[in-house]
Amino acid sequence: MRDTKPEIEEKFKKMLMQKSNEERLIMGCEMFDDAMRIVRSSILNDYPDIDSAELLKQIFFRFYGNDFGKSDLDKIVSALQKKE
Repeated sequence: MRDTKPEIEEKFKKMLMQKSNEERLIMGCEMFDDAMRIVRSSILNDYPDIDSAELLKQIFFRFYGNDFGKSDLDKIVSALQKKE
């Protein structure tokens, strides 16, 4: 879906490109941190008694659950559980 006029998209792109690489990296990291807080809060809202290992697993699935096959997911979840 594209709901932004092309000239506005171009203006926004130019504004972003005027920032330094460091500024753009910081923006990306801050957006990821914000997304992490939102996801974590959502999971805790749905499962207030969740333990830390299960929370980590649920966060992983929300961010990356569609990016791996079942075999790889099983390996990653196993590694996450060993981390606790």
